[in-house]
Amino acid sequence: MLIEELNSHFAKPVLCAGAVSKDGISLIHGDSLQALKRYADNHFDLAIVDPPYGINASKGTWGSSNKGKVTNYGKKDWDKQPPNEQYFVELRRVSKNQIIWGGNYFGLPPSSCWLVWDKLNSGDFADCELAWTSFNTAVRKFTWRWNGMLQQNMKDKEIRIHPTQKPVAFEVNRES
Repeated sequence: MLIEELNSHFAKPVLCAGAVSKDGISLIHGDSLQALKRYADNHFDLAIVDPPYGINASKGTWGSSNKGKVTNYGKKDWDKQPPNEQYFVELRRVSKNQIIWGGNYFGLPPSSCWLVWDKLNSGDFADCELAWTSFNTAVRKFTWRWNGMLQQNMKDKEIRIHPTQKPVAFEVNRES
């Protein structure tokens, strides 16, 4: 589902952490937990987040292929540890629904609806990514190529600025 499609289903704009600034979406730079504490209960209809997984994915370079240039994002320490439990408590408090990428790395409540993103990957990267959701529906799988320099939409290829960046315009294929 595109961000525009999500927005059409909710009364207020979708809070999409890490999204490019667009009409109705504000990007806040700062400590996530402190930012969440400023919002009232159920302020957002939907929060889509991709917090650090705590797997040291921030080592600086990505890829190990002789087919293309390895991207150097610079060494950072943003992925040394996952957010604490208070972050998830606040996130669930300020949003009516949540989609949490990497939910399999966190101690979240059971969910009947996980999103499974098949990246059509190869090499030493994960074939799929999982997102925990608060929705009470079946698991949903969608496919969108995001394999190193290869992307689903090569005509309008996105420039990656972060090693764990998600595609801005992927669509959920509910038929898969």
